[in-house]
Amino acid sequence: MLGSVLKIHLFILPCASHQVSSMGDRGTSNHSEMTDFILVGFRVRPELCIFIFLLFLLIYAMIILGNVGMVAIIMTDPRLNTPMYFFLGNLSFIDLFYSSVIAPKAMTIFLSESKSISFAGCVAQLFLFTLFIVTEGFLLAAMAYDRFIAICNPLLYSVQMSTRLCSQLVAGSYFCGSISSVLQTSMTFTLSFCASRAIDHFYCDTRPLQRLSCSDLLIHKVVSFSLSSIILLNTCVNILVSVVEETVSMGKSMGLDVDGADIEKLVEDLKKELMTEGLAELQSEQHKALVQGHSTKKKKTGRR
Repeated sequence: MLGSVLKIHLFILPCASHQVSSMGDRGTSNHSEMTDFILVGFRVRPELCIFIFLLFLLIYAMIILGNVGMVAIIMTDPRLNTPMYFFLGNLSFIDLFYSSVIAPKAMTIFLSESKSISFAGCVAQLFLFTLFIVTEGFLLAAMAYDRFIAICNPLLYSVQMSTRLCSQLVAGSYFCGSISSVLQTSMTFTLSFCASRAIDHFYCDTRPLQRLSCSDLLIHKVVSFSLSSIILLNTCVNILVSVVEETVSMGKSMGLDVDGADIEKLVEDLKKELMTEGLAELQSEQHKALVQGHSTKKKKTGRR
């Protein structure tokens, strides 16, 4: 998707035509007293602000047109009414919205002397961005499962990947994303911000906000690490298992077309490579014993 390919739009750097003089209120003792934050980002020369703004405006416009066009085509063309395109439509929707969570505010900072973002706006930005990012991960795992069913069980694909199951997978992705976003956002904004109100980033993210806190971050870091590990393990393992199963299934289907003589030749070659000297001697002795036994039977038969 365009939103995944052009993730450069996340790296929108606020221009420093106006140097952020008030980098923070050192006397602030609690997050409830703060009315806004300052997005510092990376500083560039003032004359580059308009050029960079137009550049990222073009990229963001391409993202909007690409994802909206994808959703429109999938919804209007009845031939694309399949589980695969159903998931692709939802992926385009997610790409469009998590891009829109970051890009408009960041582009506004390019042309504005004010680098501030309200406390509520910062909360909403972190919540929505985490929601869509985590949802996308689970949705990609669901798409991997869809391809697994399509390759390994093509005759039962339409039965197993029903409309109900596809809707449940998408709803489950959003549910997992919502749970993760609620936990991450609530834990971040219950911290006490007493060092500064200047976020050393171009949008509200967990790590820069943690640097502003004077609270004990041990529990917060442990929970964040555990949550991230669970999400990554679930999605990555599901995708890897689907890829392995698809590869094995394709190998089996290709193996059905192999000639029997080729298989016997391959087995013989492997036997020659793996056979040791001791096994070779043992095999020759067994062969001699069989020949002697066969000759003895012939002699007995001749005497009769």
